[in-house]
Amino acid sequence: VSQSRYSAFWRDTETNVRCRGRFDYLHNAGIIVDLKKVESCSKDFFRRQIANLDYDLQAAFYLDAFAAINGYESIGFVWICYETEAPFNVRTFIASHEHIKNGRRKYRNALHTYAECLSSGQWPAYPQELEMISPMPWESES
Repeated sequence: VSQSRYSAFWRDTETNVRCRGRFDYLHNAGIIVDLKKVESCSKDFFRRQIANLDYDLQAAFYLDAFAAINGYESIGFVWICYETEAPFNVRTFIASHEHIKNGRRKYRNALHTYAECLSSGQWPAYPQELEMISPMPWESES
């Protein structure tokens, strides 16, 4: 059954971390669809968005969530991009195997870090000691 705004809850078997996600749209053929509001639907612009905003991490995470919940793999992950200004173009991209592989590596590392923090009670943070701070180089007089 096709559903929009589908919430998913599962436990990662490798780390035992409770996970959750919210698909923008789940097509009955097993395709996960994610809507992205962008300045431009050009391929180069969206490729940079994927890298800068970790859209690949989200895609891999949701594909693995689908498999964990349903017991079978999704057919794929699709981004539908829509521009924020006229003429409000729309473009669709399929997540590549390379994006899924990179995203999976990123989210697996993050889940392991999170599991370690939960277990140890130690959370990464900024240094606690007093530090000297100076103006940015461009703020100083020559």
